[in-house]
Amino acid sequence: MFPKASGPTALPMVRRSAKNASFSGPGLDIIIRKPLDQTAFLCNHGGKLFKGLFTTMKQESIDNFAILDFEASSLSGDSWPIEIGLSWIDGGAVQTWSSLICPATGWDLADWSPQSAAVHNILFSNLMLAPSVANVMQAFLKALGARCLVSDAPEFETRWLIKLFRADGSEEIPPVADYHEISSKLYSGYALDMLYEALERRAAPHRAGPDSARLANGWLKAAKHQDSTEQKGMIS
Repeated sequence: MFPKASGPTALPMVRRSAKNASFSGPGLDIIIRKPLDQTAFLCNHGGKLFKGLFTTMKQESIDNFAILDFEASSLSGDSWPIEIGLSWIDGGAVQTWSSLICPATGWDLADWSPQSAAVHNILFSNLMLAPSVANVMQAFLKALGARCLVSDAPEFETRWLIKLFRADGSEEIPPVADYHEISSKLYSGYALDMLYEALERRAAPHRAGPDSARLANGWLKAAKHQDSTEQKGMIS
């Protein structure tokens, strides 16, 4: 298990009460409240504040997030990101951006695991032809926009995100919220069951873009069933 980041790159903290859940970290405050059938959403990301009020489980709620995934050189403490993927919902459809990453100066190239390579099937030689860290960062920030980052393994992704940002000379690291925590606040009952059923039926491809898209598609599946359940309730 990787050691947790500290100081300005600490992971978001999660606080719960009977009605509320909040995720907070440097530059991030996500407060999810559920009075009756509504959810209030507040996200302060890098000094940019998003807030909105939307009916619980509605598809619009997931538009505020982008799902992050990395593939890495290994699972050691010295590992470095070799591929980044980002998926988000736009107009009811999953959008995905991904890129291989050329190793930055200072990254330990000896930390290349044949075991990890056998999982993601990315050739080391391909990384030498990949976009530079600076170009990847520019494209990543453009794709992210004003969305808040989410991952199903936030501690791992945060470690590699820190590595990427620092290689580009940036110390302001966007925090990464937990996909499962967010999912449990957006969906419930049958819709939440369908989300995890969809994930179980579609194995993780172990590539950054498809892996993040898999999680985004799970949200779309849940939103569809949540909307269907609400419509049936209104009819009855």
